[in-house]
Amino acid sequence: MDKKLKNLRKDMISSELKEVKFENKHKQNIFEQINIKKRRSFTNMMPRILSVVAVFSVILFLGILINNNFNAGHSPNPNNNVSQSINQKEKEVEEKDSEQKIETLSKEEVHLLMLNTVDHFDTVEGEFRSQTPYETANVEYTISLLEGQLGGNVTTNSKFTQDNTEYSDSESVVFNEKEFLKLNHDGKEYLLSEDAAFNDNGPITLEEVYGENDDGEPVSRKRGRPRVGYANNSVFPYEIATNFLKDYEEWEIEKQSADLLDRKVIVIKGTLDEYSATKTTGSAFKFWVDRQTGILLKKEIYNEKDEVVDYLETDHIKINQKVDNSTFSIEIPDGYSEDQFEWK
Repeated sequence: MDKKLKNLRKDMISSELKEVKFENKHKQNIFEQINIKKRRSFTNMMPRILSVVAVFSVILFLGILINNNFNAGHSPNPNNNVSQSINQKEKEVEEKDSEQKIETLSKEEVHLLMLNTVDHFDTVEGEFRSQTPYETANVEYTISLLEGQLGGNVTTNSKFTQDNTEYSDSESVVFNEKEFLKLNHDGKEYLLSEDAAFNDNGPITLEEVYGENDDGEPVSRKRGRPRVGYANNSVFPYEIATNFLKDYEEWEIEKQSADLLDRKVIVIKGTLDEYSATKTTGSAFKFWVDRQTGILLKKEIYNEKDEVVDYLETDHIKINQKVDNSTFSIEIPDGYSEDQFEWK
């Protein structure tokens, strides 16, 4: 039986493979199947390869970028230096052209401008701080010189030292075309006058400012101005201009035009005479004067060490703009008593 089965298996194999021929086309088909499997394997690996390449590219780019920034921060760029130099020269040319377009003022013109500020504005509103060796003050003011609308309101808060004791003082000055009121807020006192007008005979000349009395002694005269208390030091700086600018050999115009608080100012500097030096404990000064009005916007006085020992500085100012005339109304606060004290 086993022998028959073996013979049968041989016959079946022989009959199945008898017609099978392994030709070249069969060989080609086998090679193609092998190549297809290889291509599929490579295709499946492509995303991984691309991911690796992308990550490497990003790292390389960041490295180059960081290196360039480092070099830029530590190595001067000659092109940048050239550009900055050109821009600086253009700025200097523009400043020179701007100064040439502005009218050049002489020392005498600057002097007279400060001595006659009342002629050069209609309204002014502002605030300034000042300090002397003896006193500090903060001054707020609103002033109108318009015809039919004359008035002012000035409030001053100051501190001063006397006999090694510090005192504070707060006062207000209010006036209109009919009345003048001065209030001492610390003592709750007031002074009321119906004489609010100020005598004004027109522009004053240098000959009138520096005159002589009947005995031939030198005397100084000032232009008429409203009674505005501490605001005189900035708005009507007649005493400062009279004392500091008398000798033209002792001061000079440092700059014909500069910018301060959106205003064009002329900058002057000089040395103090013996009287002013003793009064201020300084030796030199610098003024920033509004070119249009002569108002003193800033003042600095320096000692021998070039330290500021006396100053005035305007925080803000509006010139020839509408002001609130209601602040010129005369009203005596409750609890204030009438008193007579020295006017400033």
